[in-house]
Amino acid sequence: MVREAGGTPVEARSDADYIEALALATLTSEAEVVALATRLEQGATNAYTGQVAALSDKGLVHLFTQLSADEAVHWATLNNAAGTAIPAQAFLFV
Repeated sequence: MVREAGGTPVEARSDADYIEALALATLTSEAEVVALATRLEQGATNAYTGQVAALSDKGLVHLFTQLSADEAVHWATLNNAAGTAIPAQAFLFV
């Protein structure tokens, strides 16, 4: 799908690469795991949202907006699990 849309897929990485890149070996508590997951979900939301304007295929636009919304729900759920207060102002991704 990525190639069909004119893009280049990212190279596959090993588990060891992810363990190192995300410093997973340094996580020592549930709170740290939730904080990492929250940052990853925000990054995923930003990634999908940031690419919508560059897409010309309506099907891909629909897919990316759905994925972005799904990632935003994950982000909100993880923030709630961490005890983070709901923002008083609208949170803008990207």
